[in-house]
Amino acid sequence: MVGRQAGTLSPDDMGQFADWPKTYDTNDGQWVSAQDCRPVGRAFAKALNDPKRMERASAVAQARSEAVRAATGASYEVRVEATIRRLFER
Repeated sequence: MVGRQAGTLSPDDMGQFADWPKTYDTNDGQWVSAQDCRPVGRAFAKALNDPKRMERASAVAQARSEAVRAATGASYEVRVEATIRRLFER
C-alpha cells in the first residue's frame, strides 16, 4: 500500500467509539475501510497475475514455519493448501 492506511472500522456490535485503535493487529471483527480495501484489492489482483506467485507463496509459508519453530521450539509447518494451489495455478 502506498500512503497512509485509513485503518479499520470498529465491529458492528461495538458501535463507533472515539478510542478505537483502527489497527490490523488483531482479529476483533473489525471492518476494513473502503479507503484501505481498494489498494488491497489491487495488490491481490497484481499478485494473481504474478507468474512466480506459487513460488512466492511457498517461500512465505516456509519462512513463517521457520519463524514459529524458532520462537516456540515446536514442530510447526505452514502449508499452501490444495485449494490455494489451484487458485495460484489458474
